[in-house]
Amino acid sequence: MSIRVSTWNISNGISAKWSLVEGVKKEEYTKKAGFIYEIIDFIKNEDIDVIGMQEIVTSSTKYDSHVKLIAENTDLKYYIDHETCDAHLIEYSRSGNAILSKYPIIEFEKILYTNPYLKVKSKTGKIYTTFDKSTIVAKIDHPDGQFYFITSHGHPYTRFNSTDIENKEIVREIYTIAEEYSIKGFPIILGMDSNIYNMKDVIPEFFDKYIDILKEPSRKDGRKTDNIIIKTNKLREINTYTINDTKSDHFLCISDVEII
Repeated sequence: MSIRVSTWNISNGISAKWSLVEGVKKEEYTKKAGFIYEIIDFIKNEDIDVIGMQEIVTSSTKYDSHVKLIAENTDLKYYIDHETCDAHLIEYSRSGNAILSKYPIIEFEKILYTNPYLKVKSKTGKIYTTFDKSTIVAKIDHPDGQFYFITSHGHPYTRFNSTDIENKEIVREIYTIAEEYSIKGFPIILGMDSNIYNMKDVIPEFFDKYIDILKEPSRKDGRKTDNIIIKTNKLREINTYTINDTKSDHFLCISDVEII
C-alpha cells in the first residue's frame, strides 16, 4: 500500500495576483480573491493521505480557520498546527504551519526556528522584519507502519537582502531535527517550503542519507523552494508530481511513497 504525501504553501489562501501592498486592503478582497474551498477540492480530488501546509490561517477573529475547514471537509480528520505570526495577506488572522492526516497523529512536536531578525525597507518606507518560522513533527499511525512526517517553513533570506549560506546554521536546524527523530528507527518524510533554492549547497551532508524526490519547479516563477524529502533506508518513491493550475504562487506538490 502506498502513502500519498504532499506539501503546499497556500499563501493564506489568497490568490497570488494580490501583492503585499494590496494586502493592506485584504478585508475587501478576501472573499473575492480567497480560494480555500478550491484548496479543499484539490486535496479531495488528489486523495491525499498526509499533507504539510505552510502559510495557512490557523485562527482569526473574523474568518474561519483554514485548518479546521480542511479537516471538516476532507478525509484529513487528524491535524496539528503551529501558529507563529500574523497572516500577512488576511487581516484579523494568524497563520503558521499545519499537518493534516487521514490517519491518527499519535505524537507531535512544534519547534521554532532561530529567528535572524533580518530587516528590509519597502518602497513606501515601511520596515519589515522576518517572522517567526517553525517545524512540526508528527508521528503518523499508518496501517503499513508508523512514520514521522515533518513540515517546515524556512526564512525567505533573499527578500531580506541576505542568503541561505550567510544563515547556514539556521538552515541546518531542519537537518538536526530530522536526524534526532531518525534515530528512533521509524521512516522519515519531510514535506516543506524550505525557501532554499539548492539545499545540497547549504547542507550537503543531509543528502548522504536523504533524497529530495521533488525535482521540478514548485513555484509559478519557475523556482524550486519546496521539498519532499525521504530517508532512503526505509522508504521508496513510486511517483512524484506537481499541480500548477492553482491560484497559489506555490504548486501543490505530491508524492506516492512506500514503506520498505
